[in-house]
Amino acid sequence: MKSEDAISTAVAVDRWILESRLRDISLLAQTDRSERVGALATVISKLRSGAYLLGCGPYCCGVLPLTVDEVVLGRPPSPLEALPETVVDFTLNDAVWMIPREASRVHATILRQNNSGKTTYSIRDENSRTGTFVNGKRVSAANEPEGRAAQVQLASGDVISLGPSGVNTYVFLEVA
Repeated sequence: MKSEDAISTAVAVDRWILESRLRDISLLAQTDRSERVGALATVISKLRSGAYLLGCGPYCCGVLPLTVDEVVLGRPPSPLEALPETVVDFTLNDAVWMIPREASRVHATILRQNNSGKTTYSIRDENSRTGTFVNGKRVSAANEPEGRAAQVQLASGDVISLGPSGVNTYVFLEVA
């Protein structure tokens, strides 16, 4: 494609990206809060016992069941990147302008452990470019032995963000 055609197409695509996001915000703002909360409460009340990630960001909205010992979070590669070697279980797409902003292709892993009959969950940052945050605090390798990835124990209600902006956010939920 010629460069002037690419620029013309890019201008049109940029306009649609911006307009679609503004329409989405407008629709959210026009919906009554009690209606939104009611819909969310209905979904949450129907969850079976187990652990879940509730996606709260525009690029990760949904209910993700944590049914295996390791769940990898990340994003698909952009057209400018090679395919990753690691398979990502749950992807989000924060590439607003088709170039990733905060989420790494392999960003973090949720780990399920059985310790003396008690199931616990933790999150490990996979050397992501922008960091993994739990309740606003960066998961840091500063207190880990050398060569070991940073890992934080999770409790129901914890807020997990892939990147510092809080756009790619999940709530960890355990249902009894």
